[in-house]
Amino acid sequence: MTLKDISIETGVSIATVSRVLNKVGNVSEETSRRVLEAARQGGYFRKIQENARKGNVIAVVVPDLGNPFFTDLVRGIQERAIVAGKEVVVMNTCEDSGMEKRAIHLMESMNLCGMIITPVSDQGESGYEAEVLLKGMNVPVVLVDRDVKNSSFDGVFLNNIQGAFEVTEYLLEQGAREIAVISGPVYSRPGRERLQGYYNALGKYQIPVDSSLVLEGDFSLESGYRLTKRFLERESLPGAILCCNNLMTLGCVKALNAAGIRIGQDILLAGFDEIEMLELLGTNVVTVCRPTVEMGHSAADILLLRLNEPTGERRIGRRIELMPALKGAKPN
Repeated sequence: MTLKDISIETGVSIATVSRVLNKVGNVSEETSRRVLEAARQGGYFRKIQENARKGNVIAVVVPDLGNPFFTDLVRGIQERAIVAGKEVVVMNTCEDSGMEKRAIHLMESMNLCGMIITPVSDQGESGYEAEVLLKGMNVPVVLVDRDVKNSSFDGVFLNNIQGAFEVTEYLLEQGAREIAVISGPVYSRPGRERLQGYYNALGKYQIPVDSSLVLEGDFSLESGYRLTKRFLERESLPGAILCCNNLMTLGCVKALNAAGIRIGQDILLAGFDEIEMLELLGTNVVTVCRPTVEMGHSAADILLLRLNEPTGERRIGRRIELMPALKGAKPN
């Protein structure tokens, strides 16, 4: 039985199943009971134990299972792993380096064949510790979306600079000159690179950077809401806001709606990653789309290739960079 099987059996999403099995997030007692009962009856836990004894378990560690990007990423990994006869165990770190260390140490006690991880940080002390801990696993490790500083791990990434450049350029071509940005944390690769793409686009059009229009979020809905309210306290609205992930975009929409500001009319809005709910509501948001499931496929494919290599063979990090695409942009 897989997470998808449990999802079908109980009628709840794969993300909710993952949260219940990993004991994270807010899930009702009744839903948790149904998920755990379906997992027990379907032999999910027994299958994991059997695969662990055989060394057929792939650990997947992500920072936010509540973010649809990571649930789709896990789905892509599982699709490849199941075909290869591997089981996937998912852990959520809640964007907390302490929980990340705990997750890695816990995985050490399992008979893993490999790990796929989106680390919390790639800089400073926490990034260095993550590198040491991951190397100590003595199994192949593949990074997804975020890097680990000075490491040689395999990885699958997005060309964040190009994505942010293209969406900022689009906003400029639509007539916006004051473009505010809510970046991700600069201690992460996506946070830095998306901000750099924004700067590059302003530079191409010879528009000076206004530091008051650049605020650093933490990839959460709450930070998108809070920082958008700061932009609304200015004497005049910026022409556009760029939010550097999907949850911050939702927070921005919440703040703009509460203030009675019409998206697409009073202000332009752009973000990273599709948000199905906004599409259903007809909210006019231009998005930088990432091939999320494909990223999961690529990460699993790299890991499975490593598992088939002769022991002791000299490793050269395999790094794949996928290209984003704009969605919702009006033709010029």
